[in-house]
Amino acid sequence: SDMLYTQILNGVNSGQSADLQISLEPDQNGVSTVTVSVDDDNGAVVTQSFDLTVVPVNDAPLFYISDAYVREADLVYGTNEDTDLVLTFDVYDVDIEENDQSISFVANSFDTGIVNPIVSGTYQGSNIYSSTVTFDVVDNANGAVSLNVLAIDDDNMLATINIDLSVFAVNDSPVFVLDPAAELLNKEEDAATYTIALTPSYVDIATNSQSLQYLINVTTESVLTANIINQSVTGEYAELEINLQENQSGTSKIYVQVFDDNDGSVVQFIDIAVSAVNDLPAFIIDDALE
Repeated sequence: SDMLYTQILNGVNSGQSADLQISLEPDQNGVSTVTVSVDDDNGAVVTQSFDLTVVPVNDAPLFYISDAYVREADLVYGTNEDTDLVLTFDVYDVDIEENDQSISFVANSFDTGIVNPIVSGTYQGSNIYSSTVTFDVVDNANGAVSLNVLAIDDDNMLATINIDLSVFAVNDSPVFVLDPAAELLNKEEDAATYTIALTPSYVDIATNSQSLQYLINVTTESVLTANIINQSVTGEYAELEINLQENQSGTSKIYVQVFDDNDGSVVQFIDIAVSAVNDLPAFIIDDALE
């Protein structure tokens, strides 16, 4: 029988007494008929048979980790912010073919604000399932998160992989668009000082406690000058103050650079056109214009 094997041991008194040793094969169950025959030296034979029932016992599934099948394992992984991690694990369970069982998979995250796992399993044959786990990293999130992957058989016995995953922060560049209305780009000579609102966005302010700063460059300061005023603490709001030079006309570019604490930056520019305005003539009397 493939389920068991037998052996006669400890025969005494010319065979009048002996032990029947029955050894069960690993992970086997079912009914096997055991037949014992006794014969004497003159050819007389007596035979007795009985049925031995081996009741199935559920075996837990096992993950294949580091060249060994284990019911529980602790693993450590790392990935960068905005970069999903995909892992594959094999699971063995003798009851898949022996007792017609199947394996289901569950993955859990203990901080879904950082990572959300997605798991699937495919039967490969020979009592082996292959599971693929995608650790979906939330956009712009980082930090440490604990997760687990469970392999569960039809009798709810399970194997567990515990995972400590570190999501490393990656610096994001600010997002900044400078596109003011036409009336702010075209002015007449000697117009009053005015401002343009600056509203960049930056995810690392919330996720990594960073802030934004500004640099400006004016190409033709003989026409106008510019300054940053009313900047918020985080830099998510500021105003570009533009001062037109007296009695001057022409064009000038203004470059505005927004940069973060890790030198991530973005640059935008605008063209300001200052049109000439005719000034009335004046007499000079005693060194004064009148």
